[in-house]
Amino acid sequence: MKLHFAEYGHGNKTLVILHGLLGSERNWHSLAREMSGELHIYALDLRNHGASPHHPAHTIEAMGDDLELFVDDHIHEHFYLLGHSMGGHVAMHYAFRHGETLHGLIVEDIAPRSYGQGLTKILYAMRDIDLTQYTEKKGVDVELAKRVPNPVVRHFLMTNLVRHENHLSWRVNIPALTEFAENEISRFRADVGARYEGPTLFIGGELSDYDLSKEQSLISHHFPNSKLEIVSGANHWIHFDSKAAFMKLVLDFINAH
Repeated sequence: MKLHFAEYGHGNKTLVILHGLLGSERNWHSLAREMSGELHIYALDLRNHGASPHHPAHTIEAMGDDLELFVDDHIHEHFYLLGHSMGGHVAMHYAFRHGETLHGLIVEDIAPRSYGQGLTKILYAMRDIDLTQYTEKKGVDVELAKRVPNPVVRHFLMTNLVRHENHLSWRVNIPALTEFAENEISRFRADVGARYEGPTLFIGGELSDYDLSKEQSLISHHFPNSKLEIVSGANHWIHFDSKAAFMKLVLDFINAH
């Protein structure tokens, strides 16, 4: 599948960014623009997100295949790969298969293992809203608040709303992503022998439920040339919660390798 993307800068080092579940390349606009003075950046919309096509198959492997096609079409040199959450799983999968194409790998707040189905409640809340009844985002926010009390999370979710002539709709493919959250995310696990030997940076949030500080042994097994940085005061969306600290870690890593 050919993916929609945004392109920034013309630096001599290339960085590809993969967003997380229910995100899009637009979530990375501010950070990518600030780093574009030093880097050539591609921020992708993964399948079933943003402006990329929808498809009923939403798996780590399928998204990895899409990334391979993007690289074949647009990148003709070694590059750096950054993935957040679901995008981090895709980035790790790609590194295991095509590590020879990478200068380095950056993974934000996810480990190479399976996780529970915590996001299904959010997807169910989005699915159950009859958007044909709304013409303004404020009404959707009020309805979502009944099941998603965190206003920051709701604001993030509503970046997926698009306006039609007389009502709103979700840009994301809710059925495919619900299937992913119910099944795929709880099954994903790196093969025991999977390795990426290149330079790797894991960035975790101190306040995140994913708690990468407990995953050091697993990370080192699959990424022997890796380093883990925990950002104080940051939750799961480190690039949003602590943008300056996150950007410094990314640029320092790239400049060192």
